[in-house]
Amino acid sequence: MSEAAAGRGCMGRDIRGRRSSVNGRWRISRSIVFPLCAALLIGLVIWPVSGVITITESAQGVYQIGEPVTFSGLNTENTTTYLFMIGPYLDERGTMLSNTSQLAKDGHLDSTGVGSDWTWSFSWDTSGPGVALYEGVYLIYAVDRPADKSNVVGKNHDTRTIEFRGRLLPVTTPPTETPTPVPTWTRPPAGSDVRVSFDPTNDAPGKFDGLILAYEAVRGTGDSDIYLYDIATGNTTAIATGPAIQRTPAVSGDMVVYTAYTKKGWEQTDTDLYLYRISTGETTRITLPGEQVNPRISGNLLAWQDEPPGHSSVNLMLQDLSTGAQMKVPTRMWAYSPDISGDQVIWIDNPAGPAVYLYDLTGDTWQRVTNRTGIQGQPVLDRGRIAWADSRGDDIDIFVLDLATGVETQVTEGDGNQFTPSLSGDRVVWIDFRNRNHDVYTYDLATGRTTEVTTNPAEQENVQIGGCIVAWSDDRNGSYDVYYQELSGCTPPPAIGMVSLPEETPVATETPVTTRTTVPTTVATPPETPVPTTQSPGFPAALAPAGIGAALLAWRRSKGSP
Repeated sequence: MSEAAAGRGCMGRDIRGRRSSVNGRWRISRSIVFPLCAALLIGLVIWPVSGVITITESAQGVYQIGEPVTFSGLNTENTTTYLFMIGPYLDERGTMLSNTSQLAKDGHLDSTGVGSDWTWSFSWDTSGPGVALYEGVYLIYAVDRPADKSNVVGKNHDTRTIEFRGRLLPVTTPPTETPTPVPTWTRPPAGSDVRVSFDPTNDAPGKFDGLILAYEAVRGTGDSDIYLYDIATGNTTAIATGPAIQRTPAVSGDMVVYTAYTKKGWEQTDTDLYLYRISTGETTRITLPGEQVNPRISGNLLAWQDEPPGHSSVNLMLQDLSTGAQMKVPTRMWAYSPDISGDQVIWIDNPAGPAVYLYDLTGDTWQRVTNRTGIQGQPVLDRGRIAWADSRGDDIDIFVLDLATGVETQVTEGDGNQFTPSLSGDRVVWIDFRNRNHDVYTYDLATGRTTEVTTNPAEQENVQIGGCIVAWSDDRNGSYDVYYQELSGCTPPPAIGMVSLPEETPVATETPVTTRTTVPTTVATPPETPVPTTQSPGFPAALAPAGIGAALLAWRRSKGSP
């Protein structure tokens, strides 16, 4: 064999030996790479990576205040998850969910344990006694260590946005105060002025139907509270006090209704309705989204002016307080200034050309009852009669319309303006300016007789009548106090009968017809969404491509690809 051939033979053996050696090493490395890649993928799936926390909630992010809310999520960093929130009227650094007066910056946070599968859950009772919520958007924080909004940076945390619209019906709270007893009390004789309120506030009586007066006390700070005065006993009861602004009370039998809202700076919450029961001292919130104002009550029926969010319309609503049934009264355009008596309700429709309209629940009929557009202020309704102030002449006068007969009576004529009438049975009262100051006058529809109620030279305002009792605001003591007088020779009118709403009513159309709309009184709570059991705790999305890439590389090398 030549030397060259021998060299080629040796080289061939050398090359084949090298290939054999490389293939052997690759077989050895392949036997190591596949188990390592498989172990890496399995580890990424089943082994948590530190620093992961998530939060979700049980529904779709929109609730009514009073609904329960359940939050849940993952926490692979700690055995405890901490929660706080920010939102309308809350501290900017956060508060507890369960007690909004407790601040996160002071170390007060809600907490819940983390399970062995790295999941956690927290149930939030938004109707709790320490929870003060308002309509709006809230941001909920879940943190793996105690923190507030100012120092969550650097800590593992996640957030969830939820919104509250309106409140659940009903929400019952205990009374704010007990009645103040009067040791000895002798009811003053008819025809005498009796002072009811004594605080240095400006007080005004609300509409009433008997011997219980409700009045609003307005303080210089803008706050206002509601009080009750019992003419039979002389007792005064505070029924709505505190930071909220409570207004426009009305009384019927055992029940008092009023509105309330809160204000902070330039921000104001929606106005809601509240019902107070005199016999039990319980307060119930009655509300829908938007503004509920101008409540009026007769027997067990409550009427109010309802302004939905955005005020695209102004509706007239009724609720049967015995059953909770609600309905929307068919109106022509925008309904303002309602009043109710028995089975009849009135309102002013079309403020550009105001006229009084009537809806009769028993007859299921709707009609316009005034033909002129000089209506001033709020019309009142009592036992089939309507009274209002009208500017059809040279000044403002009081008119009364009998709905049964269609007879209209002009109660006052000339001698200055007369306004803000109130009506009970045959008696009409109003504020009169004939003496160049504001005085209280009354007119007896049965006899045609006009009488000045009080001769005090001070100013009188905000007159109301219930039965034979006339109440008003009087500034004879330097601020407006509530006074009343029992009319001499007066027989109280008969009691107004109870009327019920049907629990189910047909839907009303936009055009006023004899149909009705039922408003739901409850809101269904969506079912909880469970925490997914297939989700791998602590599997960061950024590591997933790396694991898949390692497996793909090993597969290509096993096929001989470079």
